[in-house]
Amino acid sequence: MVWSWNEEVKYIVTSIYQSGLVVEEFSKTRDVDQMLEDSSSSGGISGMIYLMLRFSSPFPAHRLKMLNMTVPYVLLVTEKVSEESIAELESHNITVGRTSLLTVPHAKKAAKYHYTKLRLWSMTDYDVIMYLDLDILPLKDLTPFFQCGSFCATFRHSDKFNAGLLVLKPNVTVYKDLLEKASQLPTYDGGDQGFMNSYFDQLKFTPMFDHKHPNNQKYQSEQRRLSAEFNYDIGMYYINGGKLLVDPVIIHYTLGPLKPWIWWTTPLFDLNVHWSEARKEMEQQYDDPNPDLQLILFTLFTIVCASIFRKVVLIASRDYFRGDSLTSIEERTAHYIVVWLSFIIAFNLVPQTTHPFASWMYFITNLNILIICLSDTFVKIRLNNSTSNYAYPWLLEFSLNSVFLLISLAILALTPEFGTRAILAIICMISSLFIIPLICKKVLIECTDYSRYQLLPPLKKDYIH
Repeated sequence: MVWSWNEEVKYIVTSIYQSGLVVEEFSKTRDVDQMLEDSSSSGGISGMIYLMLRFSSPFPAHRLKMLNMTVPYVLLVTEKVSEESIAELESHNITVGRTSLLTVPHAKKAAKYHYTKLRLWSMTDYDVIMYLDLDILPLKDLTPFFQCGSFCATFRHSDKFNAGLLVLKPNVTVYKDLLEKASQLPTYDGGDQGFMNSYFDQLKFTPMFDHKHPNNQKYQSEQRRLSAEFNYDIGMYYINGGKLLVDPVIIHYTLGPLKPWIWWTTPLFDLNVHWSEARKEMEQQYDDPNPDLQLILFTLFTIVCASIFRKVVLIASRDYFRGDSLTSIEERTAHYIVVWLSFIIAFNLVPQTTHPFASWMYFITNLNILIICLSDTFVKIRLNNSTSNYAYPWLLEFSLNSVFLLISLAILALTPEFGTRAILAIICMISSLFIIPLICKKVLIECTDYSRYQLLPPLKKDYIH
């Protein structure tokens, strides 16, 4: 299931509001350019904020609120967000800042390469802004870092800083200079991160901020580097065999599309447990309805759809494809096609953001339902045989597949070393693509004498002459 932005906003609005994340009274949608004009005449509004440009989940925001309830939270939106979604946000007193996409001629076209992040320097209503990417999870209070200086970022494993987490002081002069040089300076990644590394090219030579003594820095500087613990890249954790090099204040889930809210990334990536704990913490505190309950209804819906599909196909096919036996090609490939097609359908039926354990159970159940349905339909069309009169082949196939997949997941979950776990995951995945088709072939397709699955022999009738 892929949610649109509008659906996603509607989903998170209630959670943000219930979490009490926004504590400002002036929580109305405001245009960033209007903020700039207002601040130049009024001198600005003192304060600190957490800010995100996009939103994926309410759990990091809830964690910020739990760690420190005094710092407000602002959601900055572009023209890509509909008026309906913005109105929904406003109705729950959520502070929303309007801005427009900022692009330059040489930037790449994808949304992640826009320069919209530069708008942060124009928000002079606030003294300090801490910008966080949507895949960041705080583990400790972040407020000491608001004192780091006019611009602060983390260098993690190169001489380029990461723009997924920034602390900055809005400044009209800097903002105008950024806009002027946006089309002039090079960008190594085609987006705002590369440009900011060119603009703030001296940041790597600045002293590191001592967050343990925020008011007593050994070296004076307006700009500062931040420790890797403030923006801990999980890639470094996995490269080092699942070992934490520092005690992280923030975990940054930077493995491309492998985000912690995607169900199938667990149990392979064990740091996802922090994300799951934040989610569980919020759901328990606010007694949110369990989203996994809908998976039961979805399972019933899958059964109904599979049954209807079988009926329609059997009616449409009639006796056109019926024969006495399977061809050699069918004997070699039919079970693979059935299982692999079932894998694809079952995988895409699982909503991406449901709880991992429930999602895996839902996937396994749907996989078995689809394998049984497609196998039975195929055998009925080709040989006029069916397992529908006998529950035992169904139960046997369901049990064998489920046990194999659950054991594989348990092995991954119990393996402490990431390198070993990754190798086992590859082995389990490849094995499943051959073992499950073999079970399908032996139990459902190849065995035509289904009566042997009966627990009791057939009753004999006595005839009286």
